Amino acid sequence: MKKYILSLLIAGSLPTTVSVLAQTKQQALDLLMKKKAVLEAKEAIDKVTEGSGKSDAEAWFYRGMIYKSLYDDDALRQNNKEADLEAYKAYKKSIKMGDAEDENLQQSREDMFELAAGFVSTATNYYEDGMKGEQLALKKAIEYFDAFIDIYNTVTVEQANIDKNLKDNELDFAKVKYMAAQAKERVKDIAGAEKYYQELVDAKFNEPALYLNLSNLYIGDGKRDKAEKVLIDGRKRLPEATEISLAYAKLISDDKRYQEAIDIAQKASKRDKNSGLPWATLGEIYEKMVDYPKAEEAFKKGIDVAPDDFEPTHNFGCYYYRRAEAKAKKNDESAKEDYLAAITFFESANRADPKNQDNLSKLYDCYLKTENQRKADQIKLRMR
Repeated sequence: MKKYILSLLIAGSLPTTVSVLAQTKQQALDLLMKKKAVLEAKEAIDKVTEGSGKSDAEAWFYRGMIYKSLYDDDALRQNNKEADLEAYKAYKKSIKMGDAEDENLQQSREDMFELAAGFVSTATNYYEDGMKGEQLALKKAIEYFDAFIDIYNTVTVEQANIDKNLKDNELDFAKVKYMAAQAKERVKDIAGAEKYYQELVDAKFNEPALYLNLSNLYIGDGKRDKAEKVLIDGRKRLPEATEISLAYAKLISDDKRYQEAIDIAQKASKRDKNSGLPWATLGEIYEKMVDYPKAEEAFKKGIDVAPDDFEPTHNFGCYYYRRAEAKAKKNDESAKEDYLAAITFFESANRADPKNQDNLSKLYDCYLKTENQRKADQIKLRMR
């Protein structure tokens, strides 16, 4: 980098009071920092790395150091809030371009790992805003999550010259990757979400929602066999997670493996006597079997067992909604009665979970089809 700093000094791009001829590269950079010339150093290194001229690993290494210095300074950080991300990108490029024995590699890796802990905090803040509906915040969270995961995967304890406990204990890698996968799912990066979820399944991360989320993505992506395998793995690893077993029961009922599905749901209803979910699942299975009396009986039982639960009430609403849709296609006037019945259950489910988008969407459609425009407009305001 000495040649870059020298050429920039001659061109007047950096303070000429800094003599680099008698200093090592690190000492020259230290002098720049001491003389509060970080912003000038940034401007100079940007010209080298972003211009049309040729830049090498050393230039990108110095860009990483300068941007990290910007981020480490509380005052300078205010106008350079993503300097940490730029530092990471520069160091990564420097490592990719450089010699494996380069003296700057060790510093790059140590600085990257130091930045990684801050990435988690920044990403989590964006993630929390994003999960409230701010798509731009989610995309920014993903950028920081991805950077953290890349550093964690590629920089070893020995390379970063750190205590093994720092990597293994203080940074809960699996939970970070799980949040990253959820964020990717929300922004419709299905391939990215599937990749992270599957890596967590392979690593035996014990979170029931992980298996449900991944299986749902695989089903939506037409990968039914993979969905079944994920749920089978989930049942083995988390045998007490009723929701995984019930998701498996619903999946195999699509293959008309009805008795096996019914047995799983009935077993769950006996194990979780205060939950309405097993009964809601039974109702869906019986509906697929076109056994409507048993389906209705199961849905009602779920509501009796857990009147405040979302699933049995919502699923009973879906039952009437599907009936209404089928009748409407045949121009059957009695469809309106089923839409009105669905509304009753969807409204109840809405009280249990006011933010559920599927429930809101179906409730909105039912209001439209029963000519209740005022209520439809109210619901539309809450839909994403």
